[in-house]
Amino acid sequence: MALGWDDLGNLTGYSNKSEIQQKLLSIYDSKTNRNNDATANYDFANTINVGDVIIVKKGRYELLGYGEVISDYYFDEEKDDYKHCRKVKWRAKGSWSVDHTLVLKTLTDITTYNSEKLIGKKYYEELLSIIDGNLILPTVYVSKVSKVLQYKKQIILQGPPGTGKTRLAKNIALTMLGHYNVNELQENEQFKLIQFHPSYTYEDFVRGIVAKPNLNGEGIFFEAENKILGLIAEASVKNFNESKKDSYTLSKENKLHQYFDSFKEFLNDEMEKNEGRFSLTKNVSLFSSDDENAFRYKGDNDGWSRNGNRMLYSDILQAYLDGNIERKDIKQNKLISGLARQHASYFVRVLNLFQDYLEKNNLKVEAEISVAKVELKNYVLIIDEINRANVSSVLGELIYALEYRGENVESIYKIGDSNQLILPPNLYIIGTMNTADRSVGHIDYAIRRRFAFVDVLPKNLESELKDDFKDDVFAKVASLFIENYDSSIDYSDDNVVMKKSEYMTADFDPKDVWLGHSYFIQHYEKNEIGEDIKEKPVDFNFRIRYEIKPILEEYIKDGILKESARSIINSL
Repeated sequence: MALGWDDLGNLTGYSNKSEIQQKLLSIYDSKTNRNNDATANYDFANTINVGDVIIVKKGRYELLGYGEVISDYYFDEEKDDYKHCRKVKWRAKGSWSVDHTLVLKTLTDITTYNSEKLIGKKYYEELLSIIDGNLILPTVYVSKVSKVLQYKKQIILQGPPGTGKTRLAKNIALTMLGHYNVNELQENEQFKLIQFHPSYTYEDFVRGIVAKPNLNGEGIFFEAENKILGLIAEASVKNFNESKKDSYTLSKENKLHQYFDSFKEFLNDEMEKNEGRFSLTKNVSLFSSDDENAFRYKGDNDGWSRNGNRMLYSDILQAYLDGNIERKDIKQNKLISGLARQHASYFVRVLNLFQDYLEKNNLKVEAEISVAKVELKNYVLIIDEINRANVSSVLGELIYALEYRGENVESIYKIGDSNQLILPPNLYIIGTMNTADRSVGHIDYAIRRRFAFVDVLPKNLESELKDDFKDDVFAKVASLFIENYDSSIDYSDDNVVMKKSEYMTADFDPKDVWLGHSYFIQHYEKNEIGEDIKEKPVDFNFRIRYEIKPILEEYIKDGILKESARSIINSL
């Protein structure tokens, strides 16, 4: 991106806005005070930072796109004009109309801007949602489906191939997480995406047993661990519970965790001094391990597991917070694990060691007022092609958890000493399902009752994408499924009745198999940062020959389309 006012020269040569303003007055028309122009130039060179978002507009009612600033300011003498430059990685380019007046100043920080329509950050959110939402489906539709998800907690987006179900799922995830670009979903702990396939199992999705090398390097042992659903459920439950705690409790717990970390270092140092062991009793010791969440302890004889038992840090901390001191206190504490109560003799020794450590080092577990309350966050899991697996088998007992959010469910596998698993209210699940594929897993009524099903149907995108949408080819293919297809009709409207064309067989419904709009979008070659090179369009005949025709011919083989459709397919 670049600014004019080239006669100012390199803007880094000015120490403040007033100097730029005086220079502008001496060069250009001095009938106005040039304050806004001086501000634009000064801010362009000095207040924009790498990582900031730039939204581009034209006039009062048109957005042209947005991107991320990826360079500092520089003055390019080689250019003929617009020499004040910054490099931008553009996320979206095009033309989007807005229904209210945009700011008119050359450069405006809209996160702090007030208008009659929108104020500050809400203005920024609205503009980006207009752009991102309209790339395939309007923001209003994304918002509508998001409300269904908030109500039901899990939905399935169903429709024929090419209707943008996965893209819509990601846009909904952005809305739920408060983000505005799909790149923000990458490496985001609140978001996961997985694709089901016919051999997918409960052990792949929820919890399963995995083989791990023994701690001494000899042989392997087997241990249950959380998989993708178990992990995101664990993270969302933790956030849900933490968000309910007041600032005082959080502050006290933070201080406790700091002290416990130093206590763990103390014990590890003691183990190193004694060949990796720390005696709890005459025959039982803690020993060194790579476990991130627990101490490991075992007896000196071979009767115990080679890798010992886990003494969860959370159990020791909970026992401390509950004021436990003696073995009987731990035996009676229902908030800690069953193993802790069963092996209370060993757990109380470590608890007492921690209590002594705090006392000897004069460490007080007191609250600090500065700790902020934890914000309740949403977590989103997208299951692409959800019907390609046996959903009832993959979910197992979680079919109950989907309906009764926040309740404990007994998993068939234990993590540590607990086989309980919870799906909290702040975890949302979005599935996508191709309705044209009848060869994959059936979704039974028990599953259907727990999900809301949302149709995602083909849509004519000519008004949004202009020449980048092949309206003529789309209409020709649509006529294979819809009688008297009319491009002015929105067939995704619930009030519109689709009349089946003469080319379709009786067993199928147009909305299940009609080829989606994404097949008819013009593709372009990409540059090094993934942007379309508009001067290098990909020959659309490749899409017709290798994507559109093959699937339509497959429809004839599968009995979806009649043989009479072949003449239209061949004419594409």
